[in-house]
Amino acid sequence: MKEAHLWRQLLHLSLTPIVIKYKKGRPAALFDKHLGEAVKRALLDLKVGETKVTYGYEDVKKPEFLDDGFYVPTVDEVMRDETKRKKFARALSRELRRIGMNVDSGEVEKVLLQVFPIAKDLSKRLEQEWDPSLRNKGSHIDEKFLLGLPEFQKYLKYLEAYAGLKRKETELKKTLSSSSQRGSGSIEEVKLEVLSMLQALKMLDYSEEAMNKTVKELEGRIREIEGLDAPWLEDVCRLGIYHLALVYIKKKEFKKAEEVFKRL
Repeated sequence: MKEAHLWRQLLHLSLTPIVIKYKKGRPAALFDKHLGEAVKRALLDLKVGETKVTYGYEDVKKPEFLDDGFYVPTVDEVMRDETKRKKFARALSRELRRIGMNVDSGEVEKVLLQVFPIAKDLSKRLEQEWDPSLRNKGSHIDEKFLLGLPEFQKYLKYLEAYAGLKRKETELKKTLSSSSQRGSGSIEEVKLEVLSMLQALKMLDYSEEAMNKTVKELEGRIREIEGLDAPWLEDVCRLGIYHLALVYIKKKEFKKAEEVFKRL
């Protein structure tokens, strides 16, 4: 479980700057199912064995959406072994190019090397602060806490510096958390804000406390728009986006929400 979490942190934190650069600043591309498939194909180049997904009792049929998986080396092994690291960088570059991101393996390897220590420190910090056994009982970690971590702030600084990216006020934070100002922003910004909320929930493994906090934030934004004396058409559109996001999150239909909002 810990190793899977570290792999996820490394891949997410490494892909974010690449996607922003090669998808013209569209963080929503992080939710593209083709990106997930590309990463899986790249990881297959590292495969060292097969594994079967188990589900419930032996006499219970496994749902079709649960695919069998495969084993890969540990993150440390891949990152510290130059041959394996370069092999993975080439595979990831190859698959990203197939879906329209013209990034070469040298750049991918450089990003992996720069992000690796940050991902490791962040993963270790989250492990200390959050017990995975509390996943369905609530957790004390939320988006505000995540943004306050020195490890995450270090990542934000790296993201700013990567390829000359600069954030304007809190724009960069908006793409990674739900910290944007209540009741403001264009329709496009609101859509990205909602996608960012979903991304933050995913990073926190959809903990109960994180979901409750997100629900409260959405309800607050809805109340503010409903309290406007003379709402404009854009306000009505923002209200609809927030309300739909609230419905999906309350129903825990996270995958559907991602698909809907990235398509808008």
